[in-house]
Amino acid sequence: KIGCLPDDTIEDRVLLISALGFDLTQKNLFIPFCTGAALVIPDFEDFDPEQLANLIAREKISAINCAPSAFYPLVEQTTHAGYPFASLRNVVLGGEPIRLGTLQPWFNDARVNCKLTNSYGPTECTDVVAACSLRRIEDPSAGMPVGRALANTQLFIVNQQGMLMPTGATGELCVAGIGVGTGYLNRDELT
Repeated sequence: KIGCLPDDTIEDRVLLISALGFDLTQKNLFIPFCTGAALVIPDFEDFDPEQLANLIAREKISAINCAPSAFYPLVEQTTHAGYPFASLRNVVLGGEPIRLGTLQPWFNDARVNCKLTNSYGPTECTDVVAACSLRRIEDPSAGMPVGRALANTQLFIVNQQGMLMPTGATGELCVAGIGVGTGYLNRDELT
């Protein structure tokens, strides 16, 4: 099955809220068509949380995939139309660290039945390499895990000397697999 998440369905209504030039947008444009879902494209040029909230409520949006900073304004203001957006089943956030404390009041609202997914993919990769999903936020200070490696990807934590670290140790996250770029053009030190 092709989709953002294993439980995508033909009934989903996916909201496109990222700029057309982002790689995320390209995926968001085509995945709904692969799953048979509907794609809802806002009819305005500038990011407007109030208009997006109205659109989520009116169109009964079930899935959003965007940067956390684009999603926060939708749930920080509890007076938005349709808040807390009970139609949302999947919220996929990526591209920057997720502030769980900002999301906790909305996400833990009894009217919300949504899965929150951290979609992690560094610049050096062609797409997402790891994901972690939550149904509740228990301790926002714990942070959102990067998650487990996706198919054809391996994740390693290494120390400053490039040696593997044991489970639970702090270090640098390194990614291996078919999605990793072959290197930086004329920047051997980064490659």
